[in-house]
Amino acid sequence: GQDNHYSDPLANMAFSARGYAELNSRLAPDIAVLEGGYSVETALPYVNMGLIMAMAGIDYSNLREPDYNPSRFKESPRNMEYIKKMVAQQWNAYKNREETIADNRKKSGNFVNYNKSIFYDTEYIYEDQINHLRICQNCGGFRMIESRAHQRTGEHFHVFCISIPANACQQCQEEGRAAYQDMIKKRPFDLLYLQDRVKDDLRIYKVHKDTETVL
Repeated sequence: GQDNHYSDPLANMAFSARGYAELNSRLAPDIAVLEGGYSVETALPYVNMGLIMAMAGIDYSNLREPDYNPSRFKESPRNMEYIKKMVAQQWNAYKNREETIADNRKKSGNFVNYNKSIFYDTEYIYEDQINHLRICQNCGGFRMIESRAHQRTGEHFHVFCISIPANACQQCQEEGRAAYQDMIKKRPFDLLYLQDRVKDDLRIYKVHKDTETVL
């Protein structure tokens, strides 16, 4: 999308239309989604044209926006040195990812826990999450999320969510479902959710009403 175009005020990565074309040429995708949006009369026609030309194998070396000035995007030597170091670090992390994952699995125990805060600007909701990721040697594990949210109306919700992925092993399936039943007994939340992709159902338990809906 145009979010990384040099004209975008929100997420400016200084991509040009020709830069998009070059990236698309390297990725060599089979399909691309051409976006619309607020920049439909500025960046988008050039970005989309670059994607089309790259996928069609057409020379895009002369593609440029009317206001394109390459001198605006020249990085300082200091920035270039930092970028090169960061790229080398990321490439090294990628090459050694399997060993790193194996080491982290051994060190972390049964669960990895981390906090996350999210602000939903369209609805003005503040959410604080505590994520618990089950580390399993046989599958990708399952996830449990404790969430507190404050809405613009002043309402406050405390919920607990469990997500069992479709490829979860038998042990993780049983642990995830048992955790849901355990939380029903403890009842410290307003709502409980169990997303069971193996069984293809979603369970919603309203604690104060003591009712469960299965979708």
